[in-house]
Amino acid sequence: LQLTTMQTYDNTSGPLAYQMLQLIKLHTNPANIYTSSKADATFVAKLKEGIPEINEDDVGNLSVRIEKAGREGLFHPEQAKHCLEQLYVRGMPVALKKKERVHILNTMINMSAVQQVSAAGALVAILQRDSEEECLISIEAIREESPDGYLMLDPATMSALQIFQDEKHPSAMGLGKSKEGFSVFGMMNRCRTAVGKRLFRVWFLRPIVNLKVISDRQDGVSYFVSSKDVANFFSDLLKKIQDLPKVLLRLQSTPGCRKIGDFYSLITEVINFDHADDGMVVNDGICRELDEMKQVYLQLPDFLTTIVDQELKRIPRVFGRHLSKQLWSIVYMPQVGFVTRIEGQRLTADLEDFLPDYKLAFEGVGEDGFAMYYNCEATQQLNARFGDMRHQIVDLENSICTELVGKLESFFPACTRAVAAIAELDCLMSLAEAARQYGYCRPLLTRNNVLHIKQGRHMLAEMVTDQFIPNDTCVDRASKRVQVITGPNLSGKSCYMKQVAIIVFLAHIGSFVPAEEAIVGLTDRIFTRIASVDAVAQHQSTFLVDLGQISSMLRLATCRSLCIIDEFGKGTLAADGVGLLCAVLSHFASRAEPPKVVACTHFSEVLLPNALSSITTLCPLFNCGPLHKDLNTLLIKLVFAGYAAPSFGLYCAKLCGLKPEVVQRAQECLDCQASSKPIAPLQTPLLAKRKAAALHKVQQLLSTDLHDSSAVATLLKSVLPGHSE
Repeated sequence: LQLTTMQTYDNTSGPLAYQMLQLIKLHTNPANIYTSSKADATFVAKLKEGIPEINEDDVGNLSVRIEKAGREGLFHPEQAKHCLEQLYVRGMPVALKKKERVHILNTMINMSAVQQVSAAGALVAILQRDSEEECLISIEAIREESPDGYLMLDPATMSALQIFQDEKHPSAMGLGKSKEGFSVFGMMNRCRTAVGKRLFRVWFLRPIVNLKVISDRQDGVSYFVSSKDVANFFSDLLKKIQDLPKVLLRLQSTPGCRKIGDFYSLITEVINFDHADDGMVVNDGICRELDEMKQVYLQLPDFLTTIVDQELKRIPRVFGRHLSKQLWSIVYMPQVGFVTRIEGQRLTADLEDFLPDYKLAFEGVGEDGFAMYYNCEATQQLNARFGDMRHQIVDLENSICTELVGKLESFFPACTRAVAAIAELDCLMSLAEAARQYGYCRPLLTRNNVLHIKQGRHMLAEMVTDQFIPNDTCVDRASKRVQVITGPNLSGKSCYMKQVAIIVFLAHIGSFVPAEEAIVGLTDRIFTRIASVDAVAQHQSTFLVDLGQISSMLRLATCRSLCIIDEFGKGTLAADGVGLLCAVLSHFASRAEPPKVVACTHFSEVLLPNALSSITTLCPLFNCGPLHKDLNTLLIKLVFAGYAAPSFGLYCAKLCGLKPEVVQRAQECLDCQASSKPIAPLQTPLLAKRKAAALHKVQQLLSTDLHDSSAVATLLKSVLPGHSE
């Protein structure tokens, strides 16, 4: 029995709704599908799509089975995780503690991915429940599978490469929706339409490996890069296109007089896009009754103000001192009707006697504070005349929208195709605009398993630095598959590795890339061992998270994978870290067809002569003058062969503003270590005072006759204040 998991992104609306779900069903050909009773009805309907009705005499048919939800349900995250924690996978040591078992499972499945854990745990529980065995079921293996036709990146890799970057608190008070921050997606997204923005996000969430589709996208981008006037023309047109799928979805969901002609007049003549979100979507001139009701409704606030003035005129001046502390208004409340709202204080007894038609309905606290609500003759007349006018308007608009939906049904297929074309056009123009602005080139995608990049750049880093030094990358089919970079801190090692991964990622979207030239072999997965917020937001130590990421590479990486390894091994003892890193690099290098591996490290021991002869080494070449001078920028370019042992950590510490005395002390310690001399004690006034006091006490001890009890007592009183015999 083998448990297979798969993570992917799927649309829940629009032309591409549940596309991945149908692809996975076709790919796996399941016998049974299980889901929670809390699952969306549309999702369940898509699960059943294409499945014959269940026949009691034919239990072999594919069926969708609904499991109970809630805290006791099998799909609840806590229940599912608990079930996985009890799972035995062949090869596991026996008598493992729970924490140890979780660590091993985390190398097979991402235990921090709630949805994946919920689905896997629920499936294990279902298999256990339906099995005839009383003992816990055992699994041969847990493996992760990628959907065919896509380049896969896990969430931690997406975060490490800054493909997306949500700003959680866009306002000063932390209110409002999150927005896209400084990210690859944010820089490339120039879409004008809502449908284009949604499709563009899908492209970034699901890079593809279909050469024909990628080439078609590149052709479109290339055309708009070279035809700026045409691009500007279409850009102006796209700005005027509304979010048609959203409007149609709303029309379909409303419960719906005039005959209208073709599709375009249906949309432009009936629907008012400017007011699509305020509850009134029908244009004027469609229905006379509706127009009259809207006119009265829109004039109602001024009319109510007039009624309030008339009511106040009924009150004699003798009661004026009470009115100065009150604020009168007439408001409409659903299911209650019109009421007079009085803020400040309740009507006095003598005023209630003078206004016998005023009856207190209720008291309440609203957004404007505490108030009393009264029914009176004026509000009764308003209820009789206007009633629930807002609901009447909405009901009439719904009836019109229902008729409109019926008229539109015959146009839905054509409309869907048009929306899809508009969205793709918007995405291609967005990629073209970014390529033209930043000077990107068209990469060559090939089935050959190579990676050649000339003058590659990190698209985000070059935006925040005055001078960015581009670098080449060369990974051949049979050589240079495992590359190790050494060099000082602040030399751009991590930046270089990320730029390689981002260029490969963008190429599989169909985008141009930040380089002069690029030949990119089709890649199935991008792995990273890079610290990120998503990677460390787990109940594990940083080193265990690192090991989990490396374990995924060792298990899942193929010859077409790209593995980025940043400073692996530094989270433990240096000797252990060096050994682990050497073992990982040796494992990759010894494969018949290694994956493309780019690693950086400060462990110069990894690159001892003849230690790993099949591994290519790179190191930075400095072009910034003597390093002992006060410099603000290191201009660095990678070169092949050799390694750079110095880390220039003190230089980086100085740039980061560490106190000069701290940097100076660190330099003294390094000098002593290099010359095999003892490290002299730190000389400060406080330490000198403590040293003098200690020497004085030692001299007292040496001069004391320990056989003389009186002298010993005197010594103890001197060196231990408060000591008593």
